Amino acid sequence: QGGHNVNVVPSTCTLEIDRRLLPNEDVEEAYREMVEILEISGEPAESLTVEFLTGTNGFSPPEDGPGISALASAIAARCGRAPVFINALAVSEGRYFADDNIEIVNFGPGDGATSHAANEHVPLDQLIDAACILRDTVDRLLGLG
Repeated sequence: QGGHNVNVVPSTCTLEIDRRLLPNEDVEEAYREMVEILEISGEPAESLTVEFLTGTNGFSPPEDGPGISALASAIAARCGRAPVFINALAVSEGRYFADDNIEIVNFGPGDGATSHAANEHVPLDQLIDAACILRDTVDRLLGLG
């Protein structure tokens, strides 16, 4: 954001960056990296103001942990195939627990194509499958399945 018209050189410029972290990145290190880039940009230091708004560390659970293993087994049992784990391209509340040494996984029905859209929906059969998989996962973790 800068200036009041496209053909006028602005007296100020505001840049807000929403940087998503990779699983093994540290939020403080990423912030320092961005500050360093600004410092070597050639702009006078007194003309820059950098403010850290919020941030959380990236995460990626071990695929051989008990929770992930139970979920993978439940998916295979219900769907007849092993799951493929990927790093989420979106943001979830899991990031708030990234430093708590627990397994974090995002799982649910749908393919994400209609996420946060006016017609957001998931097929009913996928919703039922997801509910059964979650129940089976809990049973496996409790030694009931």
